[in-house]
Amino acid sequence: MRLRIPSSPCSFLKLVASVALLTLFSFPSASCGGSEPEPMKSRWQDTLNAEYEVWQLPAEDLGMAGLRYQRRFLNGCSVGLETWMAMDGDRGGFITLGLDGGYRFALSEGVSVDTGCFIGAGGGRGGYRLSGGGLMLRPHIALSAPLKDVGEIAAGVSYVVFPNGGTIESVQPFIHVALPFSYESRSSWQRRLGGGGNTVYGGGSWPNSLALITRYLVADDSSRTEAGAPQDDLALVGIECKSYLTDRVYFKLETEGAAQGDSSGYMQILAGSGLQIPVHEDWFAHTDFSVGGGGGGGVNTGGGLLLDAGLGISWYFNPKMFVGLSGGYMTAPDGMLDVWSGAVKIGYQAAHTPIKTTTVSKNGLQVERARLRLVHQEYMPASANWRRHHADLNVSNLGVQLDAFFNENWYVSGQGIAAQDGYAGAYMAGLVGCGVERDLTQRLFFSMEGLVGAAGGGGLDTGPGLVWQGNMGLGLKINDTFSVTASIGRMGAFEGPFLADVLGCSLNYNFVLFD
Repeated sequence: MRLRIPSSPCSFLKLVASVALLTLFSFPSASCGGSEPEPMKSRWQDTLNAEYEVWQLPAEDLGMAGLRYQRRFLNGCSVGLETWMAMDGDRGGFITLGLDGGYRFALSEGVSVDTGCFIGAGGGRGGYRLSGGGLMLRPHIALSAPLKDVGEIAAGVSYVVFPNGGTIESVQPFIHVALPFSYESRSSWQRRLGGGGNTVYGGGSWPNSLALITRYLVADDSSRTEAGAPQDDLALVGIECKSYLTDRVYFKLETEGAAQGDSSGYMQILAGSGLQIPVHEDWFAHTDFSVGGGGGGGVNTGGGLLLDAGLGISWYFNPKMFVGLSGGYMTAPDGMLDVWSGAVKIGYQAAHTPIKTTTVSKNGLQVERARLRLVHQEYMPASANWRRHHADLNVSNLGVQLDAFFNENWYVSGQGIAAQDGYAGAYMAGLVGCGVERDLTQRLFFSMEGLVGAAGGGGLDTGPGLVWQGNMGLGLKINDTFSVTASIGRMGAFEGPFLADVLGCSLNYNFVLFD
């Protein structure tokens, strides 16, 4: 284990380019909060962070980019949802998901020390031989300084290890940019992007909209798999989030996984920025550009870097609900993937965003509250051929689940999980669905939910990747903010032999989603 730096000028340029691209997409959300510059202060509780570092694998280097949505508290503590994606090397599709907790304290008026630890799971392009069970730990320490009035920059050292049988163990420097994702008044960046006055779009934090998205990828004739065969077309399912920065400019984040085709286990995460304009009454046109990481399932994305551009149209059939169509082009600059894409989406739009519709109804659906769950799920075999290897071992998973309640009982849900034990490193699942929750007593509640989505990797035989899951749970309210849930369920593939009984537990945090 030794300190790693970029091994070539090319790798260093990719390091700078990756952070610059992720930072560029985040900049419009930065805020001045007035005429005088203000560095990152406690009133900016929500931040979007971009990081880059180079891991040393047993026989190669792996450039990794991190993207984190973080909430900071007044006592110096913080917690955030984070994903790490391969961007340089030969491991396109190596992706992890998890939580990062930290603590910061000031050394001087302009310099702070940031410490913390990421706990997550994932893998890819190497399977359990590289990431073992999939559990990833990343303690880190850094020095940070303000970037005038638009955020802060940091540099530090991290230690990465996959302790459940993985071969990755590395110490490396990293660079980090943090930008505020909540604000109190219209920022100078928003003024530059157009519009006057003091209107705040986004209402203080993100997201402003959530949508279920299905995307079909049509591969160009030049696209090849990792084995050198022509790349087949594939269908993806996932979730798209947007935050409006002005009445026309938005930031977006989307994550999708393969649900049909011969590339089960493929996953992509994209972040970008776009422009949306009204065209007629409740119709809006939009165009955007995104950058991110993806791979797996034999899809040849090289180092994992993806570039995506698209345009589309949305129709608001309700003041808060919309459907949309879009098309675009995506390429992996370091790999052999060039695809045209078409997407269909249905989503929920917060009422306070700049979207103005003429729909007669003024009521529509309203998200009353939200819940974020830190989830542990244990898969136990319910069929003989559920795994291609280590079929006698259970698979332990870590992940997060977001629930949006439309009334006291009913909610829609999305979850992302990844294997952390059971020699299933590289297994990931992304599911969406709905559920119902009923109070049994003042503190006890019962829940049922059904979900569908994409899953694959880690040797779990999910066929093309489309899966279903049903759960029943019993929960205990600790207070108005926190609760815990224990659940039982079953999960299976629509077109594969994968079938598992599922035991789950979660720590739940209740909050306002669209505030």
